[in-house]
Amino acid sequence: MEMLIGSGALLASAMIYVWANTLHHRDTAPLWARGQFFASAVCLSLVVLAPLGAGLAADGLAAASGEARYASLGAMAVAGLVLWRQRLI
Repeated sequence: MEMLIGSGALLASAMIYVWANTLHHRDTAPLWARGQFFASAVCLSLVVLAPLGAGLAADGLAAASGEARYASLGAMAVAGLVLWRQRLI
């Protein structure tokens, strides 16, 4: 279960970063997205969420045994390839 939660947290942090980066660098970005508060809020959420996700994913890998470990690694690899293919990371 930790692997699933950790993978979700890592994917959520990647999606938050892509959303914030796209919103901030648009020509028609809203004023609230160009300010320091927006950048600080996104940074703080990424600083909390990404290590939490990495720790939970590592804990899930350490706790899994046999075929469950290989399935978890395969799922993480497929998720990474999908994000890379969509140019999100």
